[in-house]
Amino acid sequence: MKLHGGAHYELINSRLLCNSAYHTVPEISVAYPAEVPDQRLVRRKPIYKLIEELHLLEFLTAPERHTALY
Repeated sequence: MKLHGGAHYELINSRLLCNSAYHTVPEISVAYPAEVPDQRLVRRKPIYKLIEELHLLEFLTAPERHTALY
């Protein structure tokens, strides 16, 4: 890969390190997901539990079927 990955690397201690291969690196912004109870996507639910309900992740693989979420 030409730029050696993403614009930032997350370190073990959760710090972010800028990737020096990038000429310009945008400032980091933090965003939190919205809850979508109809899709059973709620905060404080372990993400790995979704493996048991893969159909709930269809909005990632077929976003055109879930335009209301975007």
